[in-house]
Amino acid sequence: MLVMFEVSQRSWHMVTEVLSHKGRLSLHGWFHHTACNVSDKVKSVSEGKLKPDMNIT
Repeated sequence: MLVMFEVSQRSWHMVTEVLSHKGRLSLHGWFHHTACNVSDKVKSVSEGKLKPDMNIT
């Protein structure tokens, strides 16, 4: 699974410790792009996937 999200003054995310003996690959960093309107595409994919307690609006 690959997760990408926009970081802004209104963005929110939370991480938790991974407790497992299995190996894992972690890819992290910043992805820079020119300003474009991708929020409508992201919203259409993510609608209905947020739990009520995850509402950040």
